[in-house]
Amino acid sequence: GSITGPPSLSAAIPDYQLQVVGENQLHLVRTTSSSYATWSGGAAFDADANGDGVPNGLAFLLGAPDKDADALSLLPIPSHSGGNLVLTFGMRNATNRGSATLSIQHSVDVGMADPWTTVQVPDSTGGPTGGVTFIVIAGNPLNRVTATISSGESGGEGRLFGRVIANE
Repeated sequence: GSITGPPSLSAAIPDYQLQVVGENQLHLVRTTSSSYATWSGGAAFDADANGDGVPNGLAFLLGAPDKDADALSLLPIPSHSGGNLVLTFGMRNATNRGSATLSIQHSVDVGMADPWTTVQVPDSTGGPTGGVTFIVIAGNPLNRVTATISSGESGGEGRLFGRVIANE
């Protein structure tokens, strides 16, 4: 018979992945680079290779296994706590993302009169920086991130918008 569907390991082996060779062989292959260029196969960072609405670079940083994977389920989960806006998501750790970075942006009016404030997501817990406090739980290949945007950033407006952006 032949192998159907994407193969996966029951427990991840850092720096290795399964590849189907032909129709009936599995090879455990060492991944030699964790850069965006290797992950994307040359697809542009700001493009959307699979049309899921998530740019390639953002999908990469949030942990999509490849450029063709649907990354919608990886987008930050918003919530609120004590008036603060909280975004929870996974992000490739420094070893697994190369030079690409992820940032949090916030504004009271989606950047109309209040320009977006941009704060790069760190690799360790810290802050507040630019009104954002981070709790980072280290993982391989993904860190687990909770970004809390202070209600004080709303400037008394009673509303606060947040988003993540990827940078090459």
